[in-house]
Amino acid sequence: YAYSKDSQTLNYGARGGILVHGDGVTFSQELGEMVALVEAPGASGLAIENATGVATDWRGYTVKTQMHPYDENRVAIDGNYFSRAN
Repeated sequence: YAYSKDSQTLNYGARGGILVHGDGVTFSQELGEMVALVEAPGASGLAIENATGVATDWRGYTVKTQMHPYDENRVAIDGNYFSRAN
């Protein structure tokens, strides 16, 4: 944000991805060559292991980015989610 006596300027930027799927639209971090759509109905805020800042939205969807094509890719939930649910 910048301002002076004669003008005001606001610059804003956003980076990330948008994945369109059969149940709607899910926003994500920047997409890589391969991604995985994670579906966990009713599990809002479910964090994905080894993926900083990645958690399910209010519907239970998230996107795991930076997967490796032609490799075995592991997608796991953060086990601490279940201890918080009690």
